[in-house]
Amino acid sequence: MKKSILIIMGVIIVIAVIVIAFVFQVPVDSGPVASEGVNEITIKNSTFSPAIINIKKGTKVTWTNLDSVSHQIKSDPHPGHTDLPRLSSDVLNYNQSYSYTFDKAGGFGYHCEIHPNMEGWVIVK
Repeated sequence: MKKSILIIMGVIIVIAVIVIAFVFQVPVDSGPVASEGVNEITIKNSTFSPAIINIKKGTKVTWTNLDSVSHQIKSDPHPGHTDLPRLSSDVLNYNQSYSYTFDKAGGFGYHCEIHPNMEGWVIVK
């Protein structure tokens, strides 16, 4: 009896950890992190650089595609884009840019709509 209770408790803990990680979508090993004040992100080799930036509320962030393929910036979560619906670029070809002003505090994930495995974060204070 005690053994089955311990097993059930263990399963509940594992499920809780998975749910918490999914709900908060904590970025893990997302690439280089920029110091506060950086507001330009380049896209090259199908990677956002820096992948995580820290900015102040009211800062305009600009993404520039320096890649040989097209990309499109969208707010998380994919495919609904409901976190920041206005964070939505047209398709960006080589050397084209898109800018968005972050007017509320929080952590905001974004991705490439064409290549959803390309992800980044903007932390707004």
